[in-house]
Amino acid sequence: MKNLIISLSMILVSCSQTQKEGVALPETAEKKEMIAGKPAASYVAPTNEFSIDRKLIKEGFITMEVKNLQNSRSEIKKLTTEFNAYISNESQSENETRNEANFTIRIPFNSYEKVCEAIITKGVKIDVSNLTAVDITEEFIDIEARLKTKKALESRYLGLLSQTKNVSEIINIESELEKVRSDIESMESRIKLLGNQSSYSTLQLTIYEIKNESPNIWRGVGQALAGGWMAMMKFALILIRLWPVLIGLVVILYFGKKRFRNQNK
Repeated sequence: MKNLIISLSMILVSCSQTQKEGVALPETAEKKEMIAGKPAASYVAPTNEFSIDRKLIKEGFITMEVKNLQNSRSEIKKLTTEFNAYISNESQSENETRNEANFTIRIPFNSYEKVCEAIITKGVKIDVSNLTAVDITEEFIDIEARLKTKKALESRYLGLLSQTKNVSEIINIESELEKVRSDIESMESRIKLLGNQSSYSTLQLTIYEIKNESPNIWRGVGQALAGGWMAMMKFALILIRLWPVLIGLVVILYFGKKRFRNQNK
């Protein structure tokens, strides 16, 4: 057990030093001369410039009115095929005033703006148009660096596992190895998700068509009759609930009228 603790401590210290230490420059003659304060004629200062493949997640929301819903649906599907995009979700709904269709469209990163602009030209009225881009480069690089460290730690645990013969040490190493592998799987899943989101952008699109129905007088009459019937039924229910009060009023009126007649005789 003592050997295991020492080995694990050496692994953790080594990993920490790997993260903190940079790559040392070779001890060339030019470097020695610069340290001694003697500039070398052929010395060229190092540069830190490097290119980064930036990763962005583009998302957008568009809501717009169209002349003909079915025609616009066909045009949008044709447009997605043309730009190698695809519709991951589609739904339709209808109410008294309009017909509506909702799409979730996944678009290749480099074609995102073109597809959005092409879709907007098909609307007669744009209610909402919100397109955004989120830079995930820093998160992506950070996860990749931590994943590399975890994989190096996994290799060292495997090396220890192949060397030790002690059962308790094997159990402890396998326990730590399981934790490391769980972290690796989580990081790999996150990298895969970010890669997918940055490769294909998402557009939430809603298109609708306003209904232009002429007024129907018979339908209006039917609605009025139905409303009147409902009002009468509600009034009847009120009377039923108040029947004790009504009976009391009838009794009072009857005996009051009878007494009034007796007094006038």
